Amino acid sequence: MRRPGRTHPEGYALALTRLGVDPARAAVAEDSAAGIEAALAAGARTVIGVGPLAMDTGAHLVVRDLAAARRTDGGLVIAAEGRLR
Repeated sequence: MRRPGRTHPEGYALALTRLGVDPARAAVAEDSAAGIEAALAAGARTVIGVGPLAMDTGAHLVVRDLAAARRTDGGLVIAAEGRLR
């Protein structure tokens, strides 16, 4: 039997569980529409679409690439110039 992969909500739910991360505090970066929808369905608090193909998805934020992202003690920060939407 094939297990659901990362483009299935169960894949994200399992990964978050194994990492000990509450989905309500999780940020997921995805470059595919299927992956974005799976992350949203898994309950990720913030779903970041990566690349112009993510513009027409339900991602909370779309960035050109992850070069503008950095992690701080306060959380994930994405510079305005890297944002597409």
